[in-house]
Amino acid sequence: MPIAVALLAAYGQLPEQLLTDTLFAGELSLSGEILPVRGVLSMVRCAEAAGLKRCFLPLENLREGSVIGGIDCYGVSTLSELVELLRARKTYPLPPFMRRAVSLRRIHLIFRISPVRNL
Repeated sequence: MPIAVALLAAYGQLPEQLLTDTLFAGELSLSGEILPVRGVLSMVRCAEAAGLKRCFLPLENLREGSVIGGIDCYGVSTLSELVELLRARKTYPLPPFMRRAVSLRRIHLIFRISPVRNL
């Protein structure tokens, strides 16, 4: 996937400014699907340490990559989906497991912050 994105940018199909501060990881199949790769946790951790702000990962690797805080992770399943996402500059929705994790985190913070009273 990273080579395909670089080629699209070199041919003017993607604005280069959209690609700065971004990690792209994944294997591109001949049909245009983005296949999962190994080592996503390490890649995202290094990207966050290097100051990158976002990463695009295969959808199957999104849960693993999202463990690292301080960097936005997005999952894509095809190259055309990635290109449309980059061109549209629209907010990509969180996958269902991430929405549940965010809501559980809010519940945990509410109970943790609430004062304990002796009755």
